[in-house]
Amino acid sequence: MASKERLYEVWMLYCTKRDPDYLKIWLEIFISSYERCLDVDFEKPPSRPDELPPVLTLLPDNILQVLRHQLLQCVQKASDGLEAEQQHLALLLLKFLIVICRYVFT
Repeated sequence: MASKERLYEVWMLYCTKRDPDYLKIWLEIFISSYERCLDVDFEKPPSRPDELPPVLTLLPDNILQVLRHQLLQCVQKASDGLEAEQQHLALLLLKFLIVICRYVFT
């Protein structure tokens, strides 16, 4: 499971450098810590998890602004056809939102 410190460290790198690769790494770490407990691919019907997911700690203050910006970029590029890297980012953003929405303990 990802440590809170690693999530914070990668988020700070993203905020400092504004490099989308750091956002992807942050999203991958965040999602992987929940994938064992929450079905982010909707392969099973919704149910209470067998094991407790990690506690959903406070998200970064500007996460919604970052998500909005990244999703808008994906939408704008979608008409031209997304590159594989942009498709991967769009999928990570979607899975992140699924984790937040399906987290049954909020």
